[in-house]
Amino acid sequence: MQAPQWITERDATWSRVEALLNDREQRNSTGMFLVEGVLGVRTALEYGWTVRALLFNSGLNLSEGARSLLDATGGDVYAVAPELMAELGSRFGGVSEITAVLSHRAWDLDLVRPGPGFTAVVCGPTADPSAVGATLRAAHAFSADMVIMDAGVPDPFDPRAVHASAGAVLRVPVLTGLPVDEVIAWTRQHGELTVVGASPTGQDEASAHDFTGPTLLVVADEQFGLPNSWRNAVDATVRTPTRDGMPGVDAAAVATMCLYEAGRQRAPKRQANAEPEPRRNDGEGFFPVGFMSA
Repeated sequence: MQAPQWITERDATWSRVEALLNDREQRNSTGMFLVEGVLGVRTALEYGWTVRALLFNSGLNLSEGARSLLDATGGDVYAVAPELMAELGSRFGGVSEITAVLSHRAWDLDLVRPGPGFTAVVCGPTADPSAVGATLRAAHAFSADMVIMDAGVPDPFDPRAVHASAGAVLRVPVLTGLPVDEVIAWTRQHGELTVVGASPTGQDEASAHDFTGPTLLVVADEQFGLPNSWRNAVDATVRTPTRDGMPGVDAAAVATMCLYEAGRQRAPKRQANAEPEPRRNDGEGFFPVGFMSA
């Protein structure tokens, strides 16, 4: 391990870390965000993210996994006072042993080629960053190929969203900052792509809709409903089978139900054709070389 630099007080270096913790504008302007824990950092390395710096808790006897990461990333290494690391841990849901500063990736929507089995999710209005993270977790769990964040949605790289995603934010392409008109225009360039909006007032039950073709699924918390910008752009609407009178479920639950249904409908076709699950984020299939730049 390279000799660590020390952060023992609220100096300029810590202020920059703190800004990534608390300020979306700083995360956007610097192109960096935080990932906590041995598993989170390992996932980042596995999926090819660039680690700019590693911060470890100088008051802990580090686990073998954490120590191995200090030699593996190539970024700057900082030994941080326990009371400062505790502030990081409070946002990630526990005591922080090790935290990485990662560089954002740029994803090029125009290079995506939807084909048979393609599924993408548009995450519309939702209540908080944790709900965004849960939506990303559902998208990855049910094999969505990418997630597009609609305007006004909480930051998917907020520490609360990163924590709630359980690593999904690192595993599935997440596109942010795209104008809605640009995304809608992209869908129209691919006539085989069906845009489906999930809404409490949807025309059909999700189980009655044909999800076997390439699909762009637009979800939001049911209390907000479909974003106005998407109402006239969807080709079909579906509703989720919740009990009458129950409060609206959040975007993650809506995405889970619809993506599960899509997977259920597609399973017989995959089995009949003996198709393996498509690999993700590897420059093959839907995502050609150049789709992602570090």
